[in-house]
Amino acid sequence: MKIKKAMSMMNCSLDNNLSIRSDSDNSANLSSSGSFVSCWQYWTDLYYPEVIRFSYPMYIQERAQDNGKKAYEIIKILKDKKLAKLNTVSDFINLMDELIKIL
Repeated sequence: MKIKKAMSMMNCSLDNNLSIRSDSDNSANLSSSGSFVSCWQYWTDLYYPEVIRFSYPMYIQERAQDNGKKAYEIIKILKDKKLAKLNTVSDFINLMDELIKIL
């Protein structure tokens, strides 16, 4: 059930601070409090435990766990320098996956 919840968030819009926009259709699935949820919170609290840990081979799980924070910090820098355009959670996850593969 939680994997469906994690995947349903993929089309949600992002704001300039890498937070899931409250006007996204599925944003209520992540936070019932109505507060903004950052992409990092989504990745650590929902995507990693529900998708990566159960769907990916062990070596990718370990790499994601070890290098996830580094990848996120790189994404923030790329976003700040306007070198990466991230419109949806899916864009964020795809970039995270690519960075984790090379770190």
